[in-house]
Amino acid sequence: MPKAATKKPASEAFIPSHTSTYGVKVMDTCPTTHRVLSVRCQFCIYFGVEIDPTKIRKRGPKTTTMAWIGSFRCDKYTEHHDRLHPARWAIYKACSSAEKTRFFDDVTPLANTMLPHVNVGSAATFKFDIRLPIVDCFIGDMFFHPDDQGGITQKRALKSFKRVDDHYEVVIPNRDEFRLVVKNLSGGMSFRQLSVSMTISRRFWVLHSNCDSFLIRTGVSRIGNLTDMKVASYARIVLARSLQLITTILDPQKNRSAWAFSLANDASTHYGRSYLDNRIRVHVDGKLHNFHLVAIPMYEAHRREHVSPRRAHS
Repeated sequence: MPKAATKKPASEAFIPSHTSTYGVKVMDTCPTTHRVLSVRCQFCIYFGVEIDPTKIRKRGPKTTTMAWIGSFRCDKYTEHHDRLHPARWAIYKACSSAEKTRFFDDVTPLANTMLPHVNVGSAATFKFDIRLPIVDCFIGDMFFHPDDQGGITQKRALKSFKRVDDHYEVVIPNRDEFRLVVKNLSGGMSFRQLSVSMTISRRFWVLHSNCDSFLIRTGVSRIGNLTDMKVASYARIVLARSLQLITTILDPQKNRSAWAFSLANDASTHYGRSYLDNRIRVHVDGKLHNFHLVAIPMYEAHRREHVSPRRAHS
């Protein structure tokens, strides 16, 4: 026997009182029958989606405005509000009928504020491929005291680098956060200073207007919770990526325009710690570039026999 055809439920007509009860706004009506065709969520229009900073998001926050077309069911309204606007919806439900009619009157639509522009950005990630010697020799070996080899600190520092066949792979899940960290590190901030500064920045933003400055609360969702250990991990990734780019520049099979380079070494002391500073000067496309290669910490005094053993014994 043929399967009985299931009858689709008729679309529920819009009830005018729902504009106040559920905080929706009529957007389109039929020109002849004046029947409501679509409504939109006013919480989306004026406040946007509420984001819980304690929950890890795999995708970026929803930026579109929720609309209901043709079918207007009360359970769909409440389901949407409970999921994306829980705090505002709880306040709205507690208001009287008169208060609900004025709830959105003095609120600027979210699209006309700076918040959507501050939080703009896709959830795409950064992915870097790093050669094995860069991680094994520089990041994992030379930057650690011999007593720390194989210890917890070294293992934690190498946690960001995943071995994949003949190279290491690094994935940055939050590229906006990574970019801000790199910019602040290049300005000379310490790991702890940057951690505190970013924590403040994700909550507040300074808006300048003519001669006045306004500190406004933003709750920038694209910046995560940063610790000084996470900043240090980003710094190691930047170092590894920079060395990878330098090796690409010097590789004659990948870059035929680089025909000569030289190394410049100098010993210096910074905050009581001795370093061997290495720079590389390379000629590329008719220009001479001077790149900082690496600063190697020296745990002994920078005497001649420590800096250049061959030269000291010649």
